Amino acid sequence: MLGNGIGGFEFPVPDFIALTYREALKRLDSGRLILGALIVDRNITDTLNAFVYQQSPARFDAEEKKTNRIRQGQTVDLWIGVRQPERKMDSTSDKLQQ
Repeated sequence: MLGNGIGGFEFPVPDFIALTYREALKRLDSGRLILGALIVDRNITDTLNAFVYQQSPARFDAEEKKTNRIRQGQTVDLWIGVRQPERKMDSTSDKLQQ
């Protein structure tokens, strides 16, 4: 019998913000997650060393003030750019403060 590829165990959505794309791929693989959409800024010349500045699903749900959950086999969308975002996050938001 074949399954749909989605695991039954939920765990917190990993935080990919400020990782290089190469590091993010390793984290996706270790969590048995699948890369969904990859949104690449047009000025990138080295994709693997570009930095993740946005992800979906986000690690935190700002409205519910809790950590989002995901299952193995689900997808994560990543946005990558040339500049590494500064990590200034509070405990209730996944939005980087500029």
